[in-house]
Amino acid sequence: MFNDKKANLIVVAFKGTNPLDAGALITDIELELYEIEGHKKMEGRAHLGFMKALGLKKDLDWPKPEEITDVDYLSQHPAYYEIRERLRKQLLEDEEGKTKFIVTGHSLGGALAILFVGLLGYHEDTLLLEKMEGVYTFGQPRVGDDKFKDFMNSTIKKIRCEIFEVCLFQ
Repeated sequence: MFNDKKANLIVVAFKGTNPLDAGALITDIELELYEIEGHKKMEGRAHLGFMKALGLKKDLDWPKPEEITDVDYLSQHPAYYEIRERLRKQLLEDEEGKTKFIVTGHSLGGALAILFVGLLGYHEDTLLLEKMEGVYTFGQPRVGDDKFKDFMNSTIKKIRCEIFEVCLFQ
């Protein structure tokens, strides 16, 4: 995460797959889709490996931070909740409220960027969603099925944000 205070812009960048990191490669090839069911806000199926990389524990789902009563719970979901809280803190430090943020990533990082925004929509995090300027992904793999795509499109449409996917085919 980088905060350019002069430009009033925070960049949340997710790292792509390091080909020398066996754990990252396993995340990429874990092709099972995680069924998001019983939630009116978020439907469909998303790539389980990518969801786990953000901290999903199948049996615990994605509660809102204010619903968490177990102190140890946050240690079980480190990435999403930690990034969310750091971003929130930096945005609230701007007394004039001018600071915005973008989310970006390459490859695995692009997938995580999309899922991060999806979870903000799932949690209806108005503060963060209204401060988001855009999502820029590079070489991002598919992260979910058509229902998940529809959820993401409706989330982005509500907040008037743009998603830019950059792919190179030779």
